[in-house]
Amino acid sequence: MIISAITLDQHAAIYEAMTDRETHHAGAETFYTGHHPELDTIVIFQNGFSDSATLIEIGKFSR
Repeated sequence: MIISAITLDQHAAIYEAMTDRETHHAGAETFYTGHHPELDTIVIFQNGFSDSATLIEIGKFSR
């Protein structure tokens, strides 16, 4: 698992390329889960009050 801080511009580009997207809300925080063609299974975490996000690269799972 790799955890990285990303900008909102990076967030938008990664989100756009995601497939099987799911959105999960927890108060001001939003989690986006799905698959990315280069990063495979990922989670993007965004605090509604921040100008950055966190990318969690989980990796490949057997499907």
